[in-house]
Amino acid sequence: RNTLAVALAKNIDAVSVRHSGRAVDHLAKAKDTVLAVGARVEELDDGMKSLTRLTLDAAQTQRFLDVVQPVPELPAAAIFEALDEKRKERFLYQQSHALRVQAEIRELHETGEGHGLGDMHGTGWAWFNAATNYATHSMRSTSKIESMYVGDAARFGRRAYAALTDPELRNQVLVG
Repeated sequence: RNTLAVALAKNIDAVSVRHSGRAVDHLAKAKDTVLAVGARVEELDDGMKSLTRLTLDAAQTQRFLDVVQPVPELPAAAIFEALDEKRKERFLYQQSHALRVQAEIRELHETGEGHGLGDMHGTGWAWFNAATNYATHSMRSTSKIESMYVGDAARFGRRAYAALTDPELRNQVLVG
């Protein structure tokens, strides 16, 4: 069949390729890739559905936020006082930044895009949605697209998803 016929066909049992042996190898690799992507999409779909069935109470929500955006703990007073001023300022900035991120995620959970879908409020999906909304719209980066796919926003989103799906982190969030 020619390329147009293959593209337009709905059910294809076989495709013949006249080009070269390498073309067959490339098609085999493409098929493997498509199957792998399909399996990953199914896995993510199952994961997202499980998040809709998970409801977080106040303590679990705070533990989720602490996994997604940890807040540095203030060291003992004697240790903190021994730090030079620049380190004190940096520490206090990091702490206040983490608290602002957590507060913004809470706000996005209440008012952000997708917050009012059905009875999703308080579910793992709603908290994941709020965290990824923060990551893709509020995080500063030099390249939004790069950040969303391979940068800080992508890592932030993966951490939020892992906090609710990875067995060890999920247990940390749900049980403490």
